[in-house]
Amino acid sequence: MSLADVKYLPETPAHDPEIEAI
Repeated sequence: MSLADVKYLPETPAHDPEIEAI
């Protein structure tokens, strides 16, 4: 998970189905 992902998802678990789909 990159800093960009954290920027958009500050309170989302490291492993989220939606994140991996992106």
